[in-house]
Amino acid sequence: MAAATATTKKKRFSKKSKQSWRKHTDIKDVEEHLEEARREERTGGPVSEKPDEGLYFLDNKAEERKSTEGKSKDRSRKRKILKADQLLLPESKIKPIGSKKRKVPQKGKQRKDFSNSSTDSKVEEEKGKLVKAQINQNKPKTVAVFDLWGTQEDIPTGDEHFLSTTKRIEVRKPKTINRKTSKLVAVEVCSPGASYNPTFEDHQSLLQLAHDVELRKVKEIEKLKRQVKLLTAEEAANLPTWNEEMSQGLFAENDAEGDADESDYESTLAAPVRAFNRKTKQQRRKEKEKQEELKRLETERKEKMQQNEIFRLKALKKEMKIADEEAEKRREKKEIETSSLIKPKRLSRHKYESPDCEIQLSAELSGSLRTLKQEGNLFEDRFKSLQRRNIIETRLPVKPYRKYKQKTYTRKSYDKPCIKEI
Repeated sequence: MAAATATTKKKRFSKKSKQSWRKHTDIKDVEEHLEEARREERTGGPVSEKPDEGLYFLDNKAEERKSTEGKSKDRSRKRKILKADQLLLPESKIKPIGSKKRKVPQKGKQRKDFSNSSTDSKVEEEKGKLVKAQINQNKPKTVAVFDLWGTQEDIPTGDEHFLSTTKRIEVRKPKTINRKTSKLVAVEVCSPGASYNPTFEDHQSLLQLAHDVELRKVKEIEKLKRQVKLLTAEEAANLPTWNEEMSQGLFAENDAEGDADESDYESTLAAPVRAFNRKTKQQRRKEKEKQEELKRLETERKEKMQQNEIFRLKALKKEMKIADEEAEKRREKKEIETSSLIKPKRLSRHKYESPDCEIQLSAELSGSLRTLKQEGNLFEDRFKSLQRRNIIETRLPVKPYRKYKQKTYTRKSYDKPCIKEI
C-alpha cells in the first residue's frame, strides 16, 4: 500500500543560468492567457470591460406574423451567405487603417434633418460642393488628338500632355537671380583722356591719375622696406651688449632718482604756523561770506541764461533742425562710401586688386584710328568687372607644380660606347 500511495517526485534542475531557467520553466499558462487577451482584443475587447448593451439586448417588439400567401412576395431577394464564404470572413473586428471612405451625398436619398436652422443646411451644401469638386479632379482627363508633325498653328499649345512631353521646359530660376550684388555698372565709361585723339587737359588729368596710383604703390613698398630693414655691419657693431642692456638704470639712475625724491619730499613739507600768521575769526567770516556771494552770483547768471533761452525757442529749434539735417547727410554719405554694394567684397582668400590704368604717353598719341596702339585686354577687363561687382570671387591663376621632386637615373649603358663608335 505504501508503494501504491507513493507519488512520483518532481525532477530537480539546476537554475544557475538564465538558459536553464528558460529551458525548465513552464510558461504555458502565461502564453495561454496572453493569447486569450489578444483574441479578445481582436474580437472587440475583453468581455469584462464591455457594457451590458454590448453583450445582450432586450427584444420588446413582437414579430409580425406573415401570412403564408404573401410569404413569397415579402421574402428578401438578397442571397444568403454560404457557410464556406462565412468561414473566409475575417474574425477580427478591428478596422484596418485608412479604410474609412468619405461619404458622398446622393441625390435620391434624403438626409435626416435634426434641426430646422438654415445654417446647418448651408454647411451641408458647401460640403457637398467640395466633395463634387474633388471627384471631378480625380477623373482622368481626356487628351485631344493632334498631328505632331503638323504646322505650329495646328498644334494645341495649351494641352498639358503635349507641353509636358514634347515642349522644352525652361530651367527653374533661383530666387536670388534678380538680387543685385553691386550698384556699379557692368561697363564703365572710360575717361575722355583715354580717347585716340583727346584734348590736352583731359590727357594730362589721366596722366596725373595714373601717376598718383603708381606713387601710392611706391610708398607702400618703401614702408615695407623700412619695417623689414636689415642692419648694416657698422650698426650691428654699435649695438649695446646684453649686459649693458640688462644693467641700464640699476645703479647711477637709481641714486639720482633717490636724491630727487628726497628733495621733492622736503619741499612738500608744510611750513610751521606762527602766531602772527594765524587768521582771526573776522577774516575767516569775511572769506566765507565772499565765497557764498560768488556762489549766489553764479546761480543768478545761470537762471538768467535759462530764462533768455526760453524766449529764443524758435531760433534753437531752427539750429537743431539744421544740425540734424547735416548729421543725416554725413551719415548717408558715410553709408554710401562704406556700402558693400559699391566696394568689392572679400569672397575668397585673395584681395581684389584694381587693374592698371590704361594710358598712352604724349609721344604715343597718333590722332588716327589706323595707327592706334592697342591698350589692355577685353577678356581681362570683363573678368575684373565680374570680380568688382561681386559676381565671382577673386582668384589667381594656378601654376603647374610637382608634388615630389623628379628623380633621375643613370642607365648602365650610359658610359658604354655606341655601336657607331665601335
